[in-house]
Amino acid sequence: MIPNLFIIGAAKCGTTSLHEYLAQHPEIFMARVKEPHFFAQVENTLYDYKEEFSPEKEYHTWVIKEKDEYLNLFRDGQKSKYKGESSPSYLWDPEAARKIYDFNPQAKLIVLLRDPIKRAFSHYQMDVHAGYQEKRNFYDALKEDFEMPDSQKGWNKSHLYMELGLYHQQLERFRELFSKEQIMVIRFEDFIQDIENGLKNIFEFLEVDNRRLTDIDFGKKHNQTQSPKYVFISKLKDNKVIQKMIGLIPEGLKNKIKKSTYQDGYRKDLVLDEKGWEYLIQFYQDDLKQLKKDWGISFNLNI
Repeated sequence: MIPNLFIIGAAKCGTTSLHEYLAQHPEIFMARVKEPHFFAQVENTLYDYKEEFSPEKEYHTWVIKEKDEYLNLFRDGQKSKYKGESSPSYLWDPEAARKIYDFNPQAKLIVLLRDPIKRAFSHYQMDVHAGYQEKRNFYDALKEDFEMPDSQKGWNKSHLYMELGLYHQQLERFRELFSKEQIMVIRFEDFIQDIENGLKNIFEFLEVDNRRLTDIDFGKKHNQTQSPKYVFISKLKDNKVIQKMIGLIPEGLKNKIKKSTYQDGYRKDLVLDEKGWEYLIQFYQDDLKQLKKDWGISFNLNI
């Protein structure tokens, strides 16, 4: 049986946590590569693969292009009711809906959607933290990315801060092909407020045993971000002399230093400024009206 479950997005909306929770259900097999991006046009430019791919290991992302290699991700799940993966590029990519439908028209799709303004800001924070974004003003980063020529845009070519939040436009591509009974749309805000009930609803959608909720480990945090408490620490990360000195520090002491100088979440000096918020309100208003009308999903859009 070929893969029949796809978490298709959106990016920065909790797909990693959902992938890990579903993988704990005995009737669901989730690929060891959480994001293979097989059905989307994804560049490898932001990924620095320093090793040869091994199907035995687990990866957050590894762009898979060959069909045999993709199907091999699911070889250990032959007895499972569902075999799935979670590539957030699928919701955004204009061709992914058709490719998934041609591959398996009976597949079930799960979509996590988050307040698109907070999604964009979280995406921006992640990029600054990872060193992919140098601008320290959110509004400037939005404008520069959005106004790039179309030829320079794409997943892992540009940031797509604004484009990734056009949820209604993206969902319509899937609704044209799949029935609504095959698509489950979840608000990220609702899911994280009551994860256990959210999973119960998902298990009912998938028609798997929801009594297995007692087997799910809710304690582990997935894809948890830690960032420096102080700006100067970020600069030290790029200093080769400092890094060499840090390498000489005993592991126990190194962990204590990190605990005192790092914090959960992204840097606190990055702010969702009012100018950026207003810019995005204008950008998303029509799409969000249609999202509420056709899918019953709405957001408060508070700064």
